[in-house]
Amino acid sequence: MNILKRLYYCLITIKQRLMGRNRKTSDPQFEFLLEVIQAIEDSRGDEQVVYPLLAANTDKINDRLAKLLHVVGTSILEKGEIYETALLLGYIGDLSTLIAQFPLGDKARNMEIAITGNKIVLTFFTREVCAEKWALTQNNLGGAYIDRRKGKKAQNIEQAIACYQQALRVYTF
Repeated sequence: MNILKRLYYCLITIKQRLMGRNRKTSDPQFEFLLEVIQAIEDSRGDEQVVYPLLAANTDKINDRLAKLLHVVGTSILEKGEIYETALLLGYIGDLSTLIAQFPLGDKARNMEIAITGNKIVLTFFTREVCAEKWALTQNNLGGAYIDRRKGKKAQNIEQAIACYQQALRVYTF
């Protein structure tokens, strides 16, 4: 079975666990997440492919997407095989970066989704497991904190600096 089919079945299993075994139940938000992950995989994260999909679904780029991303990421960590986990979390990292830079929609929500996604990625890609991916994700998380609208500006800047300093531990090495 090719990796894309295995990833799809992994996500479907997560969906069934989240929504119950009733296959007739549809969740447009989850279907959107699957579609975006598919587009990221097919295009290797090309924003010219992914952004039109995001633009057509700005109503789904909301707080619920951040929560769903967290639940899916946590479920992937608990359930997935290491290869599928690494791929899916890589796609979540790509999605986080794309949403952080997405020019449409609610910028505050976009940043919260980006922060959530990057934090999930960091739970798997530790410095010890994959230093380069960890540093890149720390850098992306720092960028999301810089642009964050929620919370106190000074606190967000401090968190961004901490993330950038963590990334520098690898980049300067």
